[in-house]
Amino acid sequence: MSSKAPGGALPTDQAIRVFLSYRRSDDRNFVGRFHDRLVARYGQDNVFMDIDSIHAGLNFSTVIAEQVSMVDAVIV
Repeated sequence: MSSKAPGGALPTDQAIRVFLSYRRSDDRNFVGRFHDRLVARYGQDNVFMDIDSIHAGLNFSTVIAEQVSMVDAVIV
């Protein structure tokens, strides 16, 4: 059994990186809660969701491509 880091997240050496993809027409409440659950499990730095992770002025397509190439799981 693995021990959890503070806040319930897995320790960094056990966490996976997750890319959460969704349509704007999807239920925002569901997507937001799902994102929150992923963050609670894997940690904020290990969950990518464009609305929270792409800063103003950055090239959207470039950031998406870079992030997808760096994660362990893509959830669509």
